[in-house]
Amino acid sequence: MIIRTEYANFGRPEDLLRYMQEENIETVTVESEYWGAKLAPMRMTQKDVEDWVKMKED
Repeated sequence: MIIRTEYANFGRPEDLLRYMQEENIETVTVESEYWGAKLAPMRMTQKDVEDWVKMKED
């Protein structure tokens, strides 16, 4: 998975969340690509990314 934002690219949502927390970024625009398929861009808050990480853990 490739997670693209206006700040950097990430391989995992956990990395994106940590970056947002460290840099005090509340909202990003996320463009994801999974197995070559591009997914629709989304505005995500830190809370949204936290929920994404929790969903992966379940």
